[in-house]
Amino acid sequence: MYAFIGLALSMYFSSQGAAKMLGPVLAQTVRLLFIGLGGWWLSMHHATAADFFVLAAASMVVLGVLSAASVFLTRWGPKTGTIAQVHPALSGVVD
Repeated sequence: MYAFIGLALSMYFSSQGAAKMLGPVLAQTVRLLFIGLGGWWLSMHHATAADFFVLAAASMVVLGVLSAASVFLTRWGPKTGTIAQVHPALSGVVD
């Protein structure tokens, strides 16, 4: 299951380099909800420690798959629209 954590980390860092962070962050949020709700449900049903380990392993799969899906579904092309002119603040150049 650690391969899915590695997949999620590689997707996270590639998205960070491309400034497209929403997908991997949402994937981690879904994993947190999955662990929280699943752990609560298991606690209410008197689950064993093995059940909690299965929940942790399943959350790794959820994170890896959602991170990869978010990167796959993201538009990676250049942004459209005009680019604003940038002038140095202290250069003394005035248009």
